Amino acid sequence: MWRERNERGVEGEPPCSECWVDLLPENLDAQRIFYTVRYQLITGPGSALDVNHLAIWRMIDELQIKNRLDCFEKVIALCRQWWIPKLNEKSEA
Repeated sequence: MWRERNERGVEGEPPCSECWVDLLPENLDAQRIFYTVRYQLITGPGSALDVNHLAIWRMIDELQIKNRLDCFEKVIALCRQWWIPKLNEKSEA
């Protein structure tokens, strides 16, 4: 990952062993919304179950996102595949 990044002219070494790849421009809106709503969680006994969908839609409206459904699906995927498992992993430890 970092070799390809440096070939594009971005210098430097990875700050950690599990670094994210460079964010694609078409994902910027989803990232911005994710960082705003990431703690608006629906929880169950001892664990996070999902992120509040109403919070995501509110941010989509506020930011006037054009490709609304695509952005919503990206935020949900990020939450369900990475964020929620990461939070639940921490709570189990």
